[in-house]
This record gives sequence, structure tokens and C-alpha cells, in this order.
Amino acid sequence: MQTHEPSPKYGPLPESNDLAYFVQRRRQQLRMTCAKAAKLAGLSTSQWKALEAGRFREMHDNISFTLAGTLEVSVDLIRWLAASN
Repeated sequence: MQTHEPSPKYGPLPESNDLAYFVQRRRQQLRMTCAKAAKLAGLSTSQWKALEAGRFREMHDNISFTLAGTLEVSVDLIRWLAASN
């Protein structure tokens, strides 16, 4: 997989705009369990796991904002990653 230039804070971003890959990797960087991340984002653990598996299709603005807050990234990054999903 080709990547964009490395970001000092998040590492290289996948060229494919893979939201699932980024969400899982960023959660792991923050040393959070799926259950903790889901709780912070206002999702069930099964919804969070579906998101990390690329099966979560309900990406609207309030989820973008809560994901950004949970993962400590900008909402613009979440929107960019979700654009191709």
C-alpha cells in the first residue's frame, strides 16, 4: 500500500483513504481498548468493531465529530478518510 508523507503525530496516512485502518491504528497508538473508544464515541462496542472492520456505513457529521474527539484528530481528517468509504 502506498502512503502519503508521514505525519509527525499520526504516522503515514494510507493513500486509499482507509478509515477503518486509520481508526484501528490510532486507537492502538492511544492505547485504548475497543470498549473504551466506543464508550467515548457514544457507540456500542459492536459498532466500533464494525467501524474498524470497514463495515460501519452510518458516517454522518455527529459521528465524524465524536470520532475525531475520541481519536484526538481533526474532524477534517476523519471526513477525508471517510470520503471514499
